[in-house]
Amino acid sequence: MSTPALRPGAAGGARVRGRRVRRLGVALLALACSGGAVACGGPSPAEQDPCTQYADVADALADLQQLDPSTASADEVASAAGEVQVQLDQLQAVSEQRYDAAVSLLRSTVTAVEQSLAVSAGVSPEQVAQQVDEAMTAVVEAWAPLVDSLGGACGTQ
Repeated sequence: MSTPALRPGAAGGARVRGRRVRRLGVALLALACSGGAVACGGPSPAEQDPCTQYADVADALADLQQLDPSTASADEVASAAGEVQVQLDQLQAVSEQRYDAAVSLLRSTVTAVEQSLAVSAGVSPEQVAQQVDEAMTAVVEAWAPLVDSLGGACGTQ
């Protein structure tokens, strides 16, 4: 009399079926998660939309531009400029290189705002505020090409 474990196909067949079920489960999970599905921790469709990201950049820039360089602290300006940089990163990630030149120009002017905050010896707070104000004017000018191209494409111009 043979034991069930030694019968051909008994235990071995169960193991094969178990592996097939696991493989099928893994394949279905991979299929469900392909393309960055939200349920699998990927970005939401809105996060992948250049128009949504453009609106987020516009909001971050509005926050930066609302700051008065003569009264805002360096930390406030740096924080707002940093948020613009984060939003630019996200826009650049979803825009498929279509707006890289305009994003790079805007990024460099926002960096100039951050750099203008560096207080050198002998520079008065008024001079720093003037440098920040000039850098913010350059940001507005650098924003225009994105407004023209992406703002027009998104219908928010």
